[in-house]
Amino acid sequence: MSGFSKERALIAVALLAGACAGPTHRVHPEAASRWEGLRTVGVVQPAVPVYELDASGNLEEKPDWTEAAENNLAQAIASELTVRGVKPFSVVSSMETEPELVDAMLLFEAVTRDVLFANYVVPFVTPHSGFRYSLGDLSSLARSYDVDGFVFAVGQGQNSSGGRTASEVAKTVVGALLAILSGGGGAYEPQFGVDWLAIGLVDARGDLLWFGVYDSGGGDLRSLSSATNLTRAATHEMPVKVPGPQALPKGGP
Repeated sequence: MSGFSKERALIAVALLAGACAGPTHRVHPEAASRWEGLRTVGVVQPAVPVYELDASGNLEEKPDWTEAAENNLAQAIASELTVRGVKPFSVVSSMETEPELVDAMLLFEAVTRDVLFANYVVPFVTPHSGFRYSLGDLSSLARSYDVDGFVFAVGQGQNSSGGRTASEVAKTVVGALLAILSGGGGAYEPQFGVDWLAIGLVDARGDLLWFGVYDSGGGDLRSLSSATNLTRAATHEMPVKVPGPQALPKGGP
């Protein structure tokens, strides 16, 4: 994967602009009743390209860095599911051969943008009627893997070869946000460094039951410890399965 999609640029800009102050997770209104039915969940290989950012603000994706980061994040996500009582099942090898899975990942990236902007950047004036997003019916895909749902993750990693001042970052954020929201054409590559990760758990119906997002700086996703720390931060409000009824934490208004 090279370059940034418009959706990914929007997410990165919003995160750096401080849009995620407050709760960084959201929960579907019916998640509590559906959560206990999730026994085995397919962990789709994360889509998290890693770039080198030089002192001039130039970005270059490093395929070997990306591969290491995505493998680390997949392992970290599986570990977080395990401690929460859900059995993870890797579906890494099918990303290139399963069009429906690829389409679902692309939809999740678009949904991530919509969730972030609807809940953090431009919150609705009226109270939310509920957190309801869908990737479309995934029941046939779930049956083919014998799973009850899937976890999708998108994000980015950047390792800086030179520092940039806070004022430079601020100017870039404002300029990027205005350019993108004004409908400027073409893909946009943000000229600042940030690692971010958005994780979504969907059931076989394709409904997004739980969503978490987190951004940080100074890490290196090529390191399993850094990938684990970012994953834990993004999933820290994900519920734990315990015997008997288990209520999910509220994820927003």
